[in-house]
Amino acid sequence: MILRTIKYPLLLAIIYVISAGALKAQTASGVASLDGTWIINKEKSDTGWTFTSGFWVWTIKVAGNKVTITQDYPPQSTYQDCEIVLYSDDRGETNPNCFEESPPEAVSKTIWKKDKLFREYQTTSLVKGAVYKKNIQESFSISKSGRLVLERREYADPHLFSASQEKISTTYDVIQKFVFDKKTDLLPRCQSIHL
Repeated sequence: MILRTIKYPLLLAIIYVISAGALKAQTASGVASLDGTWIINKEKSDTGWTFTSGFWVWTIKVAGNKVTITQDYPPQSTYQDCEIVLYSDDRGETNPNCFEESPPEAVSKTIWKKDKLFREYQTTSLVKGAVYKKNIQESFSISKSGRLVLERREYADPHLFSASQEKISTTYDVIQKFVFDKKTDLLPRCQSIHL
């Protein structure tokens, strides 16, 4: 009888330790822990883009509902360094439009859905002289391997003009995947670890 009362608390303790390890990429509130400095992994990313030399370095700080993302790009990059502040309680925010040319600012809404941080906003683009609105959906999450994953979907129904100036409609829908390694997880290739 005494052995049985000891065995069950021990079993519960083991289950607790295993569960804590499985949730190491999450905060106490159950959402993904995005905090840290992240470096783009060009090989793991699926963007359709050709990356310039150098690396994207993003630093993310989470303080309650406030998520600050500092984006640092190499000098040869198309993009300028910028910082955006998101509020995960869906109150809305206005930030520099880091990825798009226009408008210069993006008004967005951000909210946690389970273990992913979702952000939505609109931009405008000029295609063959026609201006159309483009919808952007972004999700930030931590993969099972501990990498930061930004999935970015752009979609719209732009109105284009044919050579005869006849208005036609086409559907535009692209999904890009940006994968980042945490800076503390990266070791120089020449460095060896001795136990």
